[in-house]
Amino acid sequence: VHKKHLRGPFGMATNLDADYLVCGAGAMGMAFVDALIKKSPVKVVIVDKHAQPGGHWNDAYPFVRLHQPSKFYGVNSRKLERSSDPLELASKNEILAYYEAVMKTFEASGQVEYFPMSVWEGSHKFTSLMSDKSYEVSRRAKIVNATYMNVEVPSVAHPLKTGRYQLEDGVKLVPLNDLTIQHGPAQRYVVIGAGKTGMDAVLWLLVNEVDPESIHWIMPRDSWIIARELFSPDFFDDVSKLMHILDTQLYAKTVSEFYERAQQAGLFHRLDSTIEPKQYKCATASAYELEQLRRVKNIVRLGRVVRLEREKVVLTEGTLATGEGTLHVDCSADGLQKLPAVPIFQGGLITLQSVSMCQQVLSAAFLGYLEGRGGSDDAKNKLATPVPHPDTVPDGVRAQFLTISNRMAWEKDGRAIRWLKNSRLYGLNDIKSAMSARQAIMFFLNNLRNLRKLASAEQDALENLQRLSKM
Repeated sequence: VHKKHLRGPFGMATNLDADYLVCGAGAMGMAFVDALIKKSPVKVVIVDKHAQPGGHWNDAYPFVRLHQPSKFYGVNSRKLERSSDPLELASKNEILAYYEAVMKTFEASGQVEYFPMSVWEGSHKFTSLMSDKSYEVSRRAKIVNATYMNVEVPSVAHPLKTGRYQLEDGVKLVPLNDLTIQHGPAQRYVVIGAGKTGMDAVLWLLVNEVDPESIHWIMPRDSWIIARELFSPDFFDDVSKLMHILDTQLYAKTVSEFYERAQQAGLFHRLDSTIEPKQYKCATASAYELEQLRRVKNIVRLGRVVRLEREKVVLTEGTLATGEGTLHVDCSADGLQKLPAVPIFQGGLITLQSVSMCQQVLSAAFLGYLEGRGGSDDAKNKLATPVPHPDTVPDGVRAQFLTISNRMAWEKDGRAIRWLKNSRLYGLNDIKSAMSARQAIMFFLNNLRNLRKLASAEQDALENLQRLSKM
């Protein structure tokens, strides 16, 4: 992008000539830009408050890894995975290095200029956090809001600041980022939060030889957990698993039955078979990780934390006695919030949201492709119904309904299907590519009857999901 350094009188902005102002250099912003500049010779300005690209990964805890495979994460034009392991999970450092390399490629193309340590002020303006310098992008430029999903991690969302709960003086509370810098063991660990972050905290403590009896895990709601094995290419070698999934979508009469059937099909785990989960936020774990998590027996199901005191934790439905030597580990930030869906393409504004459940980077890349190929906002929006990130169990059913609805629309668009077939972020491709030509033929012949049922029953399954989503 060519900068027009028209720095006028004091307080006037530097003008930048560009076609797009992308606000946010996180996973969705990077995936969108990658697909956009591949499709169209446009000029893009990217603005982000962090010192390097990667969005929330800059603020994440040091031992975090992807919960879903590396081979489906990042941008289309560059692999993240480093091995042939289909379930490889990249680390924080690998992800940040990856995005740094992607940004260098963007800049080398001549189509992108990147402004780190800068804050979008709304409309076409942004300001540097390190100086008094402000910038204004061409009025013709479309604004791409890549921050709408509002990813929040504990290290930058202290509970006092966000109002999640109160804290008595003298209570030792750390975000899980600080677990790695503790000097000596605590007598007991109280992990606050039962989502993906809470699971990671518990697993890290166990890996580092903390006695499971020393861990108290506050779990306001149990979760349905996606089985990571689902992402292995050989998971669907037996078409009966596909039939189990279809039967779940076709015949479940209630939301609870839907999840029970999905668990039987191997799609979901739950921590305790005697407790019906009330939460579904796309957390993913392997069978081995579930086995480790179940070693912790001190599960506190007394609602949400109201106040941490030196001798106890006050919750909405009771108290937990603690005392001296307790380290409280905050994992309660709402990482991905359930936000209202808004039209994605609205004239000069593009608001990035998921269009496939739990698949933010695929969604953003697909939106970048749609924008790059052109067409009216109405035409693009018909292929991109937003799928709000789920929170409750019914939310998960509705998200699946919207995802399948979008996919059926894509399948009627030849250009969209060709793009998806060439996308490394589209996990369905991996199942197909894992088979040799002979295997694919034999799979088809051996399962012809079931495959016909799959094809004919999809619309009925969609209608049942729609009915369940309204419960």
